Amino acid sequence: MRTARRRRRRRPSASCWPRSTPAQLALAWLLHKTRHIIPIPGTTRVDHLHEDLAAAGVRLPAGLVQRLEALINQNTVSGNRYGEQSNREVDAEVF
Repeated sequence: MRTARRRRRRRPSASCWPRSTPAQLALAWLLHKTRHIIPIPGTTRVDHLHEDLAAAGVRLPAGLVQRLEALINQNTVSGNRYGEQSNREVDAEVF
């Protein structure tokens, strides 16, 4: 009789930002910006939820945060977040 093995993912340590998933990097960046931002990740998979929650333990070096801020801001990102139909249905900021 074979027993099913439960796959366990390693939780990120405070110094593992290079091994973080893209979602963890994005969430960690948002968490680093200010205490007033509370990211609400969307997922339908429990394993992804665990990965998202682990982003709270990811520590980003100051140099990386500065690079992210330079790459991702109102001057470098443009276009609509939603299509025309969705824009009429969603209450969202337009820059």
